[in-house]
Amino acid sequence: MPNWTYNNIRVTGPKESLDTFRREGEAHPKHYEDGTEHVAMSSWFPRPETYDKYDTTNHPNGERLVVGEHLGWDKTGPIITEELIEEFKAATKEQWEKHGAIGWYDWDCKNYSCKWDMPVDVLEFDEGEPIPVELTETEGILVLDFKTPWSAPYKWLAKISKDYPDLLFTLAADYETGEWEIIEFRNGEDKLIKEGDYDNEEPDENGTYVNPEDEPKIEVKEDAETIPFDETDLNTVQEF
Repeated sequence: MPNWTYNNIRVTGPKESLDTFRREGEAHPKHYEDGTEHVAMSSWFPRPETYDKYDTTNHPNGERLVVGEHLGWDKTGPIITEELIEEFKAATKEQWEKHGAIGWYDWDCKNYSCKWDMPVDVLEFDEGEPIPVELTETEGILVLDFKTPWSAPYKWLAKISKDYPDLLFTLAADYETGEWEIIEFRNGEDKLIKEGDYDNEEPDENGTYVNPEDEPKIEVKEDAETIPFDETDLNTVQEF
């Protein structure tokens, strides 16, 4: 099992744009094998169909195909033919040339910054909570709440923030390893606001950690430069 990252994302901006963003996600839910459906990361940024049709991550050459009824089945399992193997090899070549990644795993890491397309809860904002930015009467706020394996969804946020340039996406990510960070995404650009490590912070008498605004141990970067994302790191295969 992976170490999980718990993501709480405040989406702020014009109410009309927020409505459009929410409707887009709800209009394209992910369908699961148990017959259920749910808004997911792919609802706004879908994985190309070829990666679901040809599982080149687990079966790069098609010798052990275990995917899709279109492949043809007999009573003992998938029917393997030379023609089918050549079809898989052609799909692998096309995936690389057209999308820059072979297999769904590499595509997810490259485009989502994590290895799985995860379900996303789209929530109304609790008015009792602090708002990350000042809002006018024509602006509103939504909350995206979900977890991702190993890493926060940096690349995914960069993509959807570019698709919705008048919305601000404020990510608060908590890692099971103890670190946390707050990053703003707007129009494809990211800015690190704060970061810290719970292992180096002391809880108060109520058992909660000190407000980052008042905690001197936490580094505050007011004029932080854009965070560089190294795609070679994202393409490194991690153990399940």
